[in-house]
Amino acid sequence: MKTNRSRVKSCQILLRNKDSRQVWMFAVGKDKLSFSSEVSAAHESPLPAGTRQRDWQELLQPRLNIACLPSGLVFVRVIQLPAGSADEIPSMVEFELEKVSPLPTAQVVWTFEVLERSPEGLSTVLVVVAARNAVEEFLGGLEVGGFIAHCLDVPLVRELRSLQPTEDGIWILVEDSQSERTVLAAWRVGGIWREVTLIRLAEGDAGAEQLLQQLACGAWGGELAGWLQAVPPVHLRGSPEAAHLLTEPLARWQGQEVQVEPRLAPQVLAHAGATYHLESAASSLVPPEVVARHRNQLIDRLWIKGLGNVGITYLFFVFCYFAVLKYQEHQLDDTRAEAVSLGKTYTNTLQLKERITVIQGQIDLRFAALNAWRAAVERLPESMTLSRLNFDKGRTLKLLGTVPAENIPDVTRFNSELKKVMIDGQPLFASVTPANIRSQAGPSAWDFEAVLRRSESP
Repeated sequence: MKTNRSRVKSCQILLRNKDSRQVWMFAVGKDKLSFSSEVSAAHESPLPAGTRQRDWQELLQPRLNIACLPSGLVFVRVIQLPAGSADEIPSMVEFELEKVSPLPTAQVVWTFEVLERSPEGLSTVLVVVAARNAVEEFLGGLEVGGFIAHCLDVPLVRELRSLQPTEDGIWILVEDSQSERTVLAAWRVGGIWREVTLIRLAEGDAGAEQLLQQLACGAWGGELAGWLQAVPPVHLRGSPEAAHLLTEPLARWQGQEVQVEPRLAPQVLAHAGATYHLESAASSLVPPEVVARHRNQLIDRLWIKGLGNVGITYLFFVFCYFAVLKYQEHQLDDTRAEAVSLGKTYTNTLQLKERITVIQGQIDLRFAALNAWRAAVERLPESMTLSRLNFDKGRTLKLLGTVPAENIPDVTRFNSELKKVMIDGQPLFASVTPANIRSQAGPSAWDFEAVLRRSESP
């Protein structure tokens, strides 16, 4: 449904009756207002949590809160205004307000509703006036219960708007509230609503007499104003108790039978009130300063909660940071202790490795010596004599011996063969120096050196 409050997503209306408080909730759609749920609570009990003021949800999904103002707190009058645009009506009503208000205008809050437009071009406007202090006290009571009202509605006025009369008459709408009985008397004469009055009735027969006196005053006023020639039929809407109390006195006063009708169901009135306030551009009975205060309180509360949530989040992350830091410190201490333990093991391992290397070198040297001795012995010609064979620094093999002068070529051949000795596919000697032959009396002396080929240990 198209509304003046286009961002409103839901609406709820609160009514205080004799026994309890009822709240009707409606979902606001594009084309209609649909009933959602209904809750009730005793006067002394708090309202359900879902009906109270929300915080962030009020910004994301705005909700219109309407409270039904007791009819005993308001004053109503109808006035006839000349034809004009809808924007001109508020200023015209304000101009007439001093004439119809029972209190100075500075002490009241007011609103209006256009009831109908006559063929003559006049607009019949219903003016609703309430004392400012009474409204503020009523709103304060609602705030204590957690219900923040954005608009105030009067059920009797809403039921009057629901009337679709086709003939003249007096409509008596009776409301039995928590502490009193209120009657709205609406006079329709000549196809126009001439007078609308709210009357607070006393208990019992005194209330019936009071109503008759007010109706008599209304009749005299109509005769003096020239719009009433005869008292029209009376229509009574109220509870069975009210009908039993008022039907006979009203019939006696009017002179004919009173037409008794049931009042509209509270849910129907709630739907009508929600529809009106969603579509109406008229001001509400809620004072502007109260609306501003509620708005400021909501913003302040959101800021405080937002800052509180930020603080809690910050403290949470700080706690997590210190928890992670403590965990990392604990892991670091464990790593350090493990490193110290591994350091000792590593040192012992290095020492053991060095020992193994030394032992392996010794073993390799022994095998190399044996291989070199074997190679030299196997390839030594019979004509040559090996006098001495030793190692220098574990790598250099020194061979010394003698050879007859006529067999000196055997020394060169022996030297060449040692260069070709292979062990496991690798040369045994990295290098072999040429033989040094020294001639002398008798056999010649010879010597040369062979450097062993050794692989480096890892």
